[in-house]
Amino acid sequence: MTLVELIIAFVVVALALFLLGLLFDALNTEARVRQVAYILVIVLLVLWALQRFGLLGPLGNIRVN
Repeated sequence: MTLVELIIAFVVVALALFLLGLLFDALNTEARVRQVAYILVIVLLVLWALQRFGLLGPLGNIRVN
């Protein structure tokens, strides 16, 4: 993964968070739901970046019962 790919990914996620915020404003969503959604997106971005840099193994073997 190059630095350019990482920057593009962060910009896309920032744009997605902005659009998600606009959607939440239009739907008059509670602040708590908005915070959970933002945290979920950021955690997924961090997990994706760690996996792309090879610091985290494949996540396909994780099972939730």
